Amino acid sequence: MPALKKVVFSAPHKPALSEMIAIAKYLPEHIAPIFLLPFYDKELDEKMNAEGWRVCYFCPIPKNGGDRQIHKKAGFVKGLLDNGWFGCFAQAYLLKGVFKNKLLLRLNKIYDRIGSELCNEEEIIKVVISNDRSAGLEAALNKWAMEQGIGVIIPPIAYASDFSAAIKLRKARIYGFVRSDIPKVTMEFSHGAVIKSFYRPFETEALKEFGVLSSNPWVLGSGHCDFMLVESEREKRRLIALGGDKEKMVVTGHLSHDSIWNALSNKDAIKKSIIAKYKLSEDKPFVLLAAPQYWEHGLCDKKSHFDIIEQLCQSLGAENNLIISLHPKMDRADYSYLEDKYRVKIVHESLRDVIVISDLFVATYSSTIAWALLCNKKVMIVDFIGLSYSSFYEEFEIDRICNTEQLKVAMQFFDKEDINRSNKDKEDLCGLLSPFDGACASRIIDNIVAE
Repeated sequence: MPALKKVVFSAPHKPALSEMIAIAKYLPEHIAPIFLLPFYDKELDEKMNAEGWRVCYFCPIPKNGGDRQIHKKAGFVKGLLDNGWFGCFAQAYLLKGVFKNKLLLRLNKIYDRIGSELCNEEEIIKVVISNDRSAGLEAALNKWAMEQGIGVIIPPIAYASDFSAAIKLRKARIYGFVRSDIPKVTMEFSHGAVIKSFYRPFETEALKEFGVLSSNPWVLGSGHCDFMLVESEREKRRLIALGGDKEKMVVTGHLSHDSIWNALSNKDAIKKSIIAKYKLSEDKPFVLLAAPQYWEHGLCDKKSHFDIIEQLCQSLGAENNLIISLHPKMDRADYSYLEDKYRVKIVHESLRDVIVISDLFVATYSSTIAWALLCNKKVMIVDFIGLSYSSFYEEFEIDRICNTEQLKVAMQFFDKEDINRSNKDKEDLCGLLSPFDGACASRIIDNIVAE
């Protein structure tokens, strides 16, 4: 019996790993996945073990949830280094060489470990990573693949942030403390009023010396991947306009689009099941809230975040069946109190499986907006913290709600009978959001296994 061919996957966090596990399940029988991971998640580890897949962890496997005190202390020190004036000065000048060498040492250790883990694996045909601009395991794996002559692919996972989003995630002082001499690492925005670097100074130097620095880290796919699979023609055009490499991009659709395609044909049964399971009213409209991750992404403090979540529950759930979907990064225990306080339901089902039954879909700036548009749903974007991403599906003229008063007014005009008319004139535009033919998984796999 011939040896199995292999595809190596790596992901930096749970949401990306969840998508890669889903992709790996579509691999043909003669190709086996191998996972190299910088973190441990018990739930996903059990799923991979159940499939009999090989998993290599580049981190300690925690006992009883890990040592949270260590992580808390590390976060405090990192905050001082990234936001304090002296910490930034030390990173940029006094200790830049020390920090650079420390990162290089870590990357080289990871690189050597990758080599030792994969040296006996025959016929590795492809490496799949979530991004080509990291400074961790994916960077080392990218270098290893390049040196082995193995193709590197980025699959469609999430909406790739543009400049305005990337800036807001780099609020720490260190990112604007010093300019980099390397082109496109430091960018000027708002006519020079805002100057930001994508990396900390020592990270830029280390990645350059290591040989994996992206030619434009602000745009996903501009690094050393061979191909970047994108979910739509619209996404391809957007990334090219941002400066992405059009020769690398292949439109495949997203794995979730197949799930939605199949769910649409079964939405009556899904709706009946959800009503029975969560004891909902058949007569009230269904409002689906993809809960914003403001706190989880560090965009506001915990109290402000939950004040916003509660305001949304009050306004959206007053006259409707309000069901809430949590992102995998969100801890359900933090949100469970909402069910008793506001008589809402936090669903266990995946968002892609329940979006088809919604009459109104409410989210912040999320790739799931495209899912709702594909289903011809009424959509609202909530932006209570003023992110103001102006180019986010702007051609669809989606209502943007910036405060509670605007939301109350919008809900007064929410008419279940008028929902389906709202997107009829956008059908041609929806065609740019995905091939949406139930064959997205096949295209993704075809590109991964192609030799």
